[in-house]
Amino acid sequence: MTKFSNLLLIMLVGFAFFSMTSCRKDKFDDPKQITEDPNLDTISIGRLKAMYSGGSPITITDSVTIAGIVVGNDISGNIYEELFIDDGNQGLPVLIDRSALYGDFPVGRKIYIKCKGLVLGAYGGMTQLGGYANGVSVEGIPSGLITKYIVKGPTGYNVDTLTQTITNINSLNDAYLGRLIKLVDVEFDDASAGVPFADINLPQPGTGERYLRTCAALGTTITVRNSAYSKFASLNTPKGNGIAYGIYTKYNSEKQLLLRDVTDLQLTNFRCDGSNPNEQTLFSENFNGISGSNNDVLNISAWQNITEQNTALWQNAIFGSVKCAKIDSYNASVGPIISWLITPAINLGSTTSKSLKFSFAPGKADGITTFKVLVSTDYDRTSTSPQNFTWTTIADTACTTPTSGYGTLAPFRTLDLSAFSGNIYVAFKYEATKVSQCTIYELDDVKVSGL
Repeated sequence: MTKFSNLLLIMLVGFAFFSMTSCRKDKFDDPKQITEDPNLDTISIGRLKAMYSGGSPITITDSVTIAGIVVGNDISGNIYEELFIDDGNQGLPVLIDRSALYGDFPVGRKIYIKCKGLVLGAYGGMTQLGGYANGVSVEGIPSGLITKYIVKGPTGYNVDTLTQTITNINSLNDAYLGRLIKLVDVEFDDASAGVPFADINLPQPGTGERYLRTCAALGTTITVRNSAYSKFASLNTPKGNGIAYGIYTKYNSEKQLLLRDVTDLQLTNFRCDGSNPNEQTLFSENFNGISGSNNDVLNISAWQNITEQNTALWQNAIFGSVKCAKIDSYNASVGPIISWLITPAINLGSTTSKSLKFSFAPGKADGITTFKVLVSTDYDRTSTSPQNFTWTTIADTACTTPTSGYGTLAPFRTLDLSAFSGNIYVAFKYEATKVSQCTIYELDDVKVSGL
């Protein structure tokens, strides 16, 4: 080979190497967007689902194709190896044995599924489409066979047009299964609000079951199941009220909402009880931890239960599952009564807007016996003579009804604590003069909040 030929070879190799290295990219291009619709002949999702009548999974033998818009995928990790599609009338979960499906199947993409050879079955009473049957279970379409069964269509469909607006959780039925729904005027219940979406702090992290309710029916809930492996598992659930999107599913008779991502929740409004979702709980007591029986003397850690005059002390009030505190004159002598129930120290911190809320119910009201709420910043926490300290009265009421029986525990008006700072003590003070039976007062759900 001549020197010229060797030089030419070296130049060509060098040029090729330069071309390869100069074209290198740090990340892959996004999948090519498809805008053309193959317009395959299809049957409805409803017709496909009608082929399965229950029991063990069945293999589809007819050469049928369905089409639908992807309304849910695994982008946040809360949905696992599964897509949800909707054809405008019904929804369907499609099991696929591959992760990161959202790259090829983003929300808003139309897809066609050639169903011959796939299987239909059910989990928890919800029909599923998958690749094969493993006993009574439907398993995902094998990743190597995705392109055999699934044909990609155009992207960019607006799934809002497929969203089903629900104003009453009780109205949800099987017709909505697998579909994207929009729940309005909802909030997480008291136990589910402001806690992590999933139970990530357990020795074995588990799915978190949180519950949404509507203001119109506080006792009716829908379960929000959140994977411990979702991207938002460690975040706290919103405390506010508003709109929640998600895929409607069920497990037997339990209605469930499957979040696609945390952005499905738009819960920023005031809660059903009028509280601000941004407020901090500085102190709370629901008396559920009281021990003993009904009418026993109330004994709760760090609280002071004191009789200044006569012998009436605050007592346990236990009625089935309801536990609260109560005060009456039944065991007192004839004459004046003064009794105190004082909270532990409550640190108001750096909050500027502070309030006190509690539930309250009178009984056998005589219109004379008073119920007072007082605040002190100099009480010493242990003294059995609270009258020797400085107290500011922020509520003073004397009830006239009901004159027999008990009223229903209901929120007392919100009391403003903005004039106080640092550590405070809240006292619930009972004053009466016993001739016969005096008014009975019940107290529950004491909460101090700040903003």
